[in-house]
Amino acid sequence: MTSSNFGPFALSVSPVLALISVIIGFIVTLIVARKYKGRASDVMLTMLLAGLVLGRLVFVLRFFDSYNSLWHMLDIRDGDLDYAGAFVGFALVLFVKLRQGKQRRALLSGTFTMLGTYAVFSLVITLARSHTVLPQSTFMQLNGQEITIRGISQQQPVVVNLWATSCDPCLQEMPVLMAAEQRYNDVTFISLNQREASQTVAQFLQREGINFQHVLIDTKGEIATNKGLFSLPVTLFFDVNGKLVYSHTGRISQADLERGIEGYLR
Repeated sequence: MTSSNFGPFALSVSPVLALISVIIGFIVTLIVARKYKGRASDVMLTMLLAGLVLGRLVFVLRFFDSYNSLWHMLDIRDGDLDYAGAFVGFALVLFVKLRQGKQRRALLSGTFTMLGTYAVFSLVITLARSHTVLPQSTFMQLNGQEITIRGISQQQPVVVNLWATSCDPCLQEMPVLMAAEQRYNDVTFISLNQREASQTVAQFLQREGINFQHVLIDTKGEIATNKGLFSLPVTLFFDVNGKLVYSHTGRISQADLERGIEGYLR
């Protein structure tokens, strides 16, 4: 599984697991601090805030050209963070507080629990992804003919975007994907519609002025079913060997699309 559903919200698994790890670490901090008759919750919150701010700042600086306004840079609803930067921000506050000697046991216990929990989660995800590859089955083109994704990609990395005509976030991210398709000639982009009639898809694309080089239809929803995906849109990144190396659930921003390509496919 690469995504989680919370009502109308769809999140990639990695941020969800990071949030769970933070909650567990925070609880451990509170328990240990209470045992030694102290408080450490405010310090832990400061550490997390520092990590969030620095992680966002580093990410924005890395992909500065992808942002068109200050609000876009500050809007953290896209979940785009540089995890190395976030760790540095977290560690700096931790280092300062440890030198002061206040609630050292509680802070260290919570931090190690948080990092250890996330490390285990990350290992499980990595192992799961290592066994996920591009499907060998055929998908239907708009002209009714069938073709495999491997037959299209010709030994290139592949970005597969799962979408449907009834999905508003899918439509909103399509200009970003079209621009990336024009920019990255060494990456194959597949626009994979989910379970809709070819005529419906063709009419939708023409009406909205959307033009992808490769539009396929997954008539059985095979990829979504096999990978445990329960919401749209989803963007999957496969390396040159056809292995899944990264996934993004929900509307993808230009910055996050560039991170997926530059960080995992090149």
